[in-house]
Amino acid sequence: MDEKKKIIFVTPSFGGGGAQRNLIHIVNSLDKTRFQVSIVCLFSEGPFYELIDKETVAVISCSHPSVYFSIFKIFKIIKEVKPDIVVSWMGFLNAYLSFFIPLFPKRIKWICRESSIPSVANKQFRLSVLFSFLYKFLNRYHNIICQSEAMAEDLAEAYKVDKDKITIIKNPIDISAVKKGFGSAKYGFENKKGIYRLLYVGGLRKVKRVGILLETLAL
Repeated sequence: MDEKKKIIFVTPSFGGGGAQRNLIHIVNSLDKTRFQVSIVCLFSEGPFYELIDKETVAVISCSHPSVYFSIFKIFKIIKEVKPDIVVSWMGFLNAYLSFFIPLFPKRIKWICRESSIPSVANKQFRLSVLFSFLYKFLNRYHNIICQSEAMAEDLAEAYKVDKDKITIIKNPIDISAVKKGFGSAKYGFENKKGIYRLLYVGGLRKVKRVGILLETLAL
């Protein structure tokens, strides 16, 4: 490639959730000889901020935690950076940005990554009716990334998202980090014959479907 492709990731913050952790893993791992990488965050706070390789990844903050008040700042940043690709990284942010996509330059390729089962997650928002409405515009994205078949089916059935635009990519796992942090005997995870241990880290919301983990362990 003669020129680097400019890619912008848009995220609410660098909080301690799985979606944010995966974002950091991906931006740090992207081939910087091919991509000029930037992260636009609504508010640059959170434990994962320190994990970003700031020598190769630019971080631009909108300085406001609300997506409603940040859309004009996002528009200004995209106009200045002139990206080839914009990747939105969270469900409610995806829905909100989809409404404004026609206002941005046509040459930009828009991608979003869903972070939950939308029809279930949207019910938890205070403005659930608004987000259900905005999800009708998700087809404005060129590609939509889901982590599971269930997530993809939910988008297609509940919000009529074009299945041809959906790509299923499982969440990445840094195996070396897992082995380094939890593989040693001092944590009690040594492999003993006949003993199976389950460690779940996350919320207990219905959308997480923790019950399936327990049923699987029982089998």
